Amino acid sequence: MSTTQLQNAPIAPIRPLDPATISQLRSSVNITSLPNTLSEVLQNALDAAATTITISLNLPRSSLTITDNGHGIPPSDLAIIGT
Repeated sequence: MSTTQLQNAPIAPIRPLDPATISQLRSSVNITSLPNTLSEVLQNALDAAATTITISLNLPRSSLTITDNGHGIPPSDLAIIGT
């Protein structure tokens, strides 16, 4: 699938997961290092059809900021994130 096709693809609504799936996800996600964190967040940006990704690392403040132009999460779905 091309970048244009990804950018124009319909976005499925976010739906809550059932408890069994939540349990499996929580027990299988283990980010133990900065490279793993960076890899996971970059993959999310690519999944959102981002064409521009900016990474800022501030070691003295222990801060990593990643911004992208992917489609993101619709405001109507923000309330159910993490539930």
